Amino acid sequence: MTNRSKEPAAAAEPSIWEQRLREAAVLMLIPLIVYLGVCLYTYQPSDPGWSHAGSDAPIRNLGGSVGAWIADLSLYFFGGMAFAFPLMLAAIAWRLIRDESALPGTRHDSAWLLLGAAGWIASGAGLAHLHFFEAASPLPANAGGVVGALFGDLLRSAAGELGATMFLLTIFLVMLTLFTGLSWFRLMEAIGASVLNAAMKLRSFWKAAKNAVPCAKCVRNVKRFARSRR
Repeated sequence: MTNRSKEPAAAAEPSIWEQRLREAAVLMLIPLIVYLGVCLYTYQPSDPGWSHAGSDAPIRNLGGSVGAWIADLSLYFFGGMAFAFPLMLAAIAWRLIRDESALPGTRHDSAWLLLGAAGWIASGAGLAHLHFFEAASPLPANAGGVVGALFGDLLRSAAGELGATMFLLTIFLVMLTLFTGLSWFRLMEAIGASVLNAAMKLRSFWKAAKNAVPCAKCVRNVKRFARSRR
């Protein structure tokens, strides 16, 4: 009997430890998300970084010299899509909080997750290079970075700007689905249901307003009759 009673408790221990590990991972991710976001959003081209030595002026990046180096490296390779790195870490933290498998146990699932993240960043960088390129960009390697220039120019030379845009946009949405698990069909169903519910509520409100108009007229007529009786 004692052995049987101990078996459920022993079987429950891994789930408790797994929950504690998830909580610890979230607690470690929160300061990393904040620090990375601050480093990227306070990037200054004059700060010394990976792509250039910088000037003798004081470092203006709030993350210090390390933050300036990280921001310059991220923006150099991925352009504006580097600003999505904190959001990606926040998505992982959110899935951990909701007790979902942010980092699946099997190698197959982990490979799909990493493929989705990498493909989403690369395709987004390519789109940024094609449509947000600026000659005087403050970013070290323009809007799409080195990765965006590589994929954007390669696809534009092969399929033209329209074909490259359509291909990269498709990859962008597919990879976003792989990374987040978002179902576009469920999203469309939810949007359609919301529109129908809003239309039904508007129709009910309109009917109630139309029924209230005769009532208001009746009230005014009663008041007029009462005044005339005085």
